[in-house]
Order: sequence, then structure tokens, then C-alpha cells
Amino acid sequence: MIVTVSNHVDTYRVKAKFSRDVHQLDGRSGNRARTEFINRAILEVLAPQANQSLVDVGCGDGCLLQLLKQSGHSEALGVTATEEEERRLRALGLQVRQGFTDHLPVPAETADLVVCNGVFVIVPGQKIPASMREIARVAKPGALIFLGEIPQAAELANVPRSSTAAELLWYLLKTHGVRTFLGMCRRMLWSSLRGVPMVLNTAPNTEFYARPDDFVRLAADCGMQLERYFPAKDLDPSGAVKTMETRMNYLFKKAA
Repeated sequence: MIVTVSNHVDTYRVKAKFSRDVHQLDGRSGNRARTEFINRAILEVLAPQANQSLVDVGCGDGCLLQLLKQSGHSEALGVTATEEEERRLRALGLQVRQGFTDHLPVPAETADLVVCNGVFVIVPGQKIPASMREIARVAKPGALIFLGEIPQAAELANVPRSSTAAELLWYLLKTHGVRTFLGMCRRMLWSSLRGVPMVLNTAPNTEFYARPDDFVRLAADCGMQLERYFPAKDLDPSGAVKTMETRMNYLFKKAA
């Protein structure tokens, strides 16, 4: 079964509803090793204390929340875009609420730490200023705010978004050859046999991107003071650490 959607929210709604593996919600094709590596790196930057509250905006498969729970932190809340994702993560014993980046279901000035990693890339650009203001609103004065994997440029801008399986297969055959074409055919067949829809998302690969100086200026307008920024890291297929070519991580502090 092929499901075509026009936005990223519905992509995750379908995944949460049908996927047997909750890690498919991680935004990394269910690659637990990559997701855990990235979230452990975030915790190293923030160094949360046991008495500090943390809000994870766009919490994916709940990896960051689980890592905190395992280390004894009880004041960690995740926010996810759909009720389907919320139910899946609550079933794991995690504290999660449904909400959007520009309308967070969190009281003002309640978080010592706020994380929003790998999320803004799929948030429409017109919603970014309101999202930044919301993140600043829920943070306590002096709170640390980690905004990660912010693209500096549009990613995969030359890759067309397919609205049908035929379009996708024809594109892969023309540009990547028979082997990739047959591999996608196998994936589609396997998804059909498992009863898990394959999602075709026609929204742009990159909804938002910004050069560091522009992003820092936007954050300052929302009451965030830059601590530092640095290239985002990931794991390659062999498990080696690599630098993401286009994405930056930012650590801010909310103005007191």
C-alpha cells in the first residue's frame, strides 16, 4: 500500500499508526545507533542535573527521554506533532504531549533545558519565528536551549518529490540505475506484505534553512543569547563519526 501525503506531520502520523517499530519515528529510518549517538551527544553538551526539568520539542521516537529516564531524571517531557505519536510514546512510559513547535502545550518559564533537534528542517519557514518565541517562552530565565541540525542551505534541492510509486521508480531507474530501482521495488513489496504503508511525501525535503549569522540574529530577537555553535555530527554506515555537511548545532541561553 502506498500513501501520498503533502506535509511532514502526516508522514509521521501514518508511521505512528501503522509501523510496528517505534524507532521509525526517529527521522532516521529507524536507525537506533545513529539516533542514540546524536542524543547522547546532546546530553553531553547540556550536562543535565538531576533536579533540572527538560522539554524535548519534536521528541521523535523518545530516545532522549529514555536516556534521561534511565539515568534517573524524572522531569523530562516530550512534545510531538500528532496524537498517534503521543499514544505510541506514552505506551513506553514516557511523558509526552501533542503539540506543534509554534504552539507548545507547556506553561511559561518551566524548563531548565529545552531541546529541539532535527526538527526545524521540516517546519515551514513562516512558522519558525513563532516557534522560536514559543521555545523561549517555556524556558526559564537563564535556561540552556539546544537547537540542533539547522541546515545552512536547502538539502537535496535537486531531488524531485514523487506523488506516485511510478514516478518514484522511474526517477530511481533514470538517475540511480537498475540496482536501486529493484531495491525500491523490494521495499515496496515488503511493505505491502507486512501491511505497513509506504509513505510518499510531496513536501520539500528542506522546509527551513538559515546561515548561522541569520539564525543567531533571529534567536536574539526571541530573547536567546548565543553560547556557541558548531557543526552537527552523525554516524556513517560503517558506524564512524562524520560531520554533517550542511547542518549546525546551536547552544543558546535565555536572557535573564
